[in-house]
Amino acid sequence: MWNEHFGISVVEGMAAGTIMLAHDSGGPELDILRPSTERKENFPLGFLAATRDGNLNTFSF
Repeated sequence: MWNEHFGISVVEGMAAGTIMLAHDSGGPELDILRPSTERKENFPLGFLAATRDGNLNTFSF
């Protein structure tokens, strides 16, 4: 979903233990998947992409 304010679907996916791929905007970008200085584990929790090609490049080997 593009520019979702919070991203409850992202949180639900994370709770289910899946690797998240979300649009690089809104809540998923700002609140959920970016590294945080407030968490002990300072690493991204998924992948963000703004275009179809960005999504494809995330998982290309």
